[in-house]
Amino acid sequence: MSGGIEALPLLALSIIMEIEEQERALRLERQKVRVATAEEIRGQQLQVVRGRFLLELRDVFVALYQRDALLPDHAVCLREQAEALQAALEAAQSEREMWRISLATPRLLAELHRALAVKRYSDQTAAAEAQQREADQRLREQLRAREREAARQCALSEFRALMGSLQADPVVMRWHNLGVSNLELFTDQIALSEHPGDVLNVANERANVLITEANAAELKAKQRDYITSGIARSLAEMGFVVNEPAEEHPEHPATAKILHAASPAGKEIFVSVPVEGQVWYEVDGYHQETATAVGGGTAVVCDEAEGVLIEMHARLEAEFQVEMGEITWRGKDPNRALRKADELPSSAPKQRGKGR
Repeated sequence: MSGGIEALPLLALSIIMEIEEQERALRLERQKVRVATAEEIRGQQLQVVRGRFLLELRDVFVALYQRDALLPDHAVCLREQAEALQAALEAAQSEREMWRISLATPRLLAELHRALAVKRYSDQTAAAEAQQREADQRLREQLRAREREAARQCALSEFRALMGSLQADPVVMRWHNLGVSNLELFTDQIALSEHPGDVLNVANERANVLITEANAAELKAKQRDYITSGIARSLAEMGFVVNEPAEEHPEHPATAKILHAASPAGKEIFVSVPVEGQVWYEVDGYHQETATAVGGGTAVVCDEAEGVLIEMHARLEAEFQVEMGEITWRGKDPNRALRKADELPSSAPKQRGKGR
């Protein structure tokens, strides 16, 4: 053959729907894995943050259990506040809720320092009042800083959960490994941004695009694999020895699947099935001749190989509902009727075409 033989495959609607339904079920399972992974990561991070905020209460409880450190009324009031805050932190079910509760900690610490000062000095001097005003200003600054930190840390925690969920999805990692890696750049952007929530929203949008594209690519790959399997079985039924399908470029998931089929007479067919486009054949051992084309000129005649492929296509459509388009190759006369293989001259030269 001279050049590749090609034909466009068309899956029957029923087969398309069946493959889509199977993939839809798998897609839901992958989504469940992503959600479960994200929740597990959130839970781990929640315990870390809980430990941090409970540790902040240590100074309050240490002072409460020091004899004569505080006046009795102050000690009772501060103990009630500290225990209520501790209980709220232990019961919090989300990191954002815990950050909100923790805003009470700087206020409680400020009240503790005020109570310690009252115990230390029986009367408030002008200097003590000035110190108190400075302490109040520091408290306001601490609260503003904590609110900003809360926004960044909550956004970073959500982003870590997002990355973990993507990495737990084998389809996303198969089709968009580099895209997921590039998302890591959002870590620094969230940490440095004045509006980390907005940056997190952009990261979520990009992640959704990666998931959608990966799912679409996986569906096309499943259709490619179905066509490949149908061709392999059809050729096997025709007496060919068919090798296991192989990936043309194993490092890339969108590669074509390659088949090699050999007949007992030593004739070979190489098949390349892409994720989209024409199926290409390369044949070896089949006769080719140049004949006068209808309307003048010459055309390449490959009746024997074409006859084999037509039979294979008929089996493919009957058994697997895959309809193949017209078989074409470079130099074919589109107006010529197919002749039987035994009408080809035995002296015709042998050439090979190639597929992709």
